[in-house]
Amino acid sequence: MIDPTSSLGDQVKRQMNQSPIHKAWEKNYRSLGNEAFFEQAFDEMVSRLQQPKDSQALDIGCGICANSIRLARRGYLVSAADYSEPILEEARENVARNGFSERISIGRQDILGLNFPGANFDLVLCWGVLMHIPDAAQAISELARVVKPGGFIVLEEINQHAPEALFMRAAWSWLKKNIVITRTPRGYEQTTTFAGETLFWRHVDQIWLVEQFAKNSCSLVRRDSSTQTEMHIYAPGATSKNTVHAWNRFWNRHVNIPQLAFHNVFIFQKAVQTP
Repeated sequence: MIDPTSSLGDQVKRQMNQSPIHKAWEKNYRSLGNEAFFEQAFDEMVSRLQQPKDSQALDIGCGICANSIRLARRGYLVSAADYSEPILEEARENVARNGFSERISIGRQDILGLNFPGANFDLVLCWGVLMHIPDAAQAISELARVVKPGGFIVLEEINQHAPEALFMRAAWSWLKKNIVITRTPRGYEQTTTFAGETLFWRHVDQIWLVEQFAKNSCSLVRRDSSTQTEMHIYAPGATSKNTVHAWNRFWNRHVNIPQLAFHNVFIFQKAVQTP
């Protein structure tokens, strides 16, 4: 049951520390079609970063370590971290099963207060995670703190201006779903109840995001499309789902207009201090 006296951040932390939300995400997003898309997306991302082998990466909000494994497979040494205790055991099993235990270390971390020294990582990956953090400014400060000068922070976030985002917010309002939509400087923030706890997610305002990273000495160097649509979640049958996945791969590689994509990838680089 939700404690009405607790802060939104505490409510969200309780949700993130439960198994049901992770199982729902696995059901919706872990498919062969989606995996093919993410393999393509990570090939392109890593080729753009051009970082040497054995660069140190942090995968914050790692879940079962699918993205940690993608990074390790592409040459990174990865510190994988998540707030959810239940998911970390699954992450360890997944990493061992795929043979990357020597390249991926796993531990529990809170994105609002990371237990890493400053300027520790060449790459910080925060894929689909910041959108679930109410205090996004504090999280950004921590991400910027632990990345090395000249290093990169890669985010994957929902684009508030995408046609699909506009449609979803209108549909939720029209259908009077049990979803509260709040316009903030950070973007459109939604809350609802899932498995007895508060679920929170954000359609991000790119201007706010860029300004917030600039306050932490990080500048936007690239903005790309990620998944153009999430309609595979609602598509009936394997054929229609695979058609959506194929469309996302085509869009990502040949169209790449992030303004029209539901999910965007933002690459920030931390400034190098000059003497």
